[in-house]
Amino acid sequence: MIDSKIDNLGKYIQLIETEPLYNPNEPDLTTAAINDKYVTLKTAQADCNRTDAVLDTARRQRDLVLSSDNTGLCDIGAGVKKYVKSAFGPDSPEYKSLSDIKFTKKK
Repeated sequence: MIDSKIDNLGKYIQLIETEPLYNPNEPDLTTAAINDKYVTLKTAQADCNRTDAVLDTARRQRDLVLSSDNTGLCDIGAGVKKYVKSAFGPDSPEYKSLSDIKFTKKK
């Protein structure tokens, strides 16, 4: 959505550059000032898009570490709980220290 607004501003700049009567008194409304703002917005949006892609990749990698079948932390943690319960018993202090920890996979 923001990309289309930035593109629209670029089209607006092209339009006012072709209009010979466009000569505002306000410095913020000159073609050069609007074009500077456009370049700043375009650069900031590109940076945001790159950062968003990096974040998405990091989240996918996190989800793999947590939720992979048999090798994910959730499965390993649940397996450890089962092992401690069978090795020490359900009433043991070792199991009680782990029993409240919940391991759930993201759906």
